[in-house]
Amino acid sequence: MKIKNRCAYLVSGILLLAGGLSWAAELARPDNTAEVAMQTKTFAAAHNHLQSRFSPQQQALLRNLGERVRRQLPRGAHLPEDARHVLARDFPSLTGIELDSLSSYLAGDLLSATQQMQETQMSFNLQYLQLQENMQNENREYTCLSNMLKTKQDALDAVLGNIR
Repeated sequence: MKIKNRCAYLVSGILLLAGGLSWAAELARPDNTAEVAMQTKTFAAAHNHLQSRFSPQQQALLRNLGERVRRQLPRGAHLPEDARHVLARDFPSLTGIELDSLSSYLAGDLLSATQQMQETQMSFNLQYLQLQENMQNENREYTCLSNMLKTKQDALDAVLGNIR
């Protein structure tokens, strides 16, 4: 019952995101990748803005709830539907609008975390590519110096051979 009171308090802010994932089903379509990426960024920004309006205690409560739901989601879960099913099973006293709002909020939380992971991965990929490029440049320099020294050595050997 305590969780229902806390959830009811948070629902007013979370309702702003209730319809935010209507486009989530289109993620599987490869022909609109740029559009989906833009919608994901927009939704994540709206989620972060909404999250910043909550107190630290409310954010901690939602974070704990999100972790609890995240652990129970099946692999390849469809958000927010699967999150709603987990919430409905764990908290049967929540109303439909509370379930919808919380599942949308938690889906936004998961999308924000995924977006941060993707940005971190892109950063690592960029660093790896820079390292590869640096190593290729050093390899080219080494090969060039090695060829020059070999040519010089061959020329000296030829001169010495002609002197004998």
